[in-house]
Order: sequence, then C-alpha cells, then structure tokens
Amino acid sequence: MLAVLAKVPKKKQELIVLPLNFVAGGVMGYMKSGSQKSLAAGGISALVLYFVHTQLPVRPVFASSIGLGMQNLFFSDSLAIFFAWKFDQPGFLT
Repeated sequence: MLAVLAKVPKKKQELIVLPLNFVAGGVMGYMKSGSQKSLAAGGISALVLYFVHTQLPVRPVFASSIGLGMQNLFFSDSLAIFFAWKFDQPGFLT
C-alpha cells in the first residue's frame, strides 16, 4: 500500500490518509469495546473532512468554519473527558 501511495501526489495522499485515520480510530474503538458510537463518529468525521476538502477551493470561509467547528467539538469532548477523569495531582500542584 505504501508503494502505491508514494506514487500519488501529496495533496491526494492527504485526502486519502487523513479520513482513513478517523475511520481507523472508529474501528479500533469498536473492536476494543464494541462501541458503535466510535464507529459512527469515525465515519462521520471522515465524511465531514472529505466535504471540507471539496468545499475549500470553492467556498473557503464556509469550509474553514466547518473545520473549526469540528476542531472545537473534538477539543471540548477531549477536555470533558480529561476533567471527568479522576487523577491524582502531582505534589508540586497541591
């Protein structure tokens, strides 16, 4: 697969590899814990990323706003998980 991917132009590589990362993350979450939400989130994220990629040359402000919205969703979800996680603070923070 890597030999085939090496012959593809760099822009096309990004279009292929980035959505595959989202799908692979969803598949890993599904295989690890049977989470269908992970599988759906990975597929939807890949579709949104592809949509943003196609709209970026035509409507850059619209596509960028969708991309920033997705970034905020990922960040807020990660932040919520981080703060919900019960962890011990190191001694120098108390």
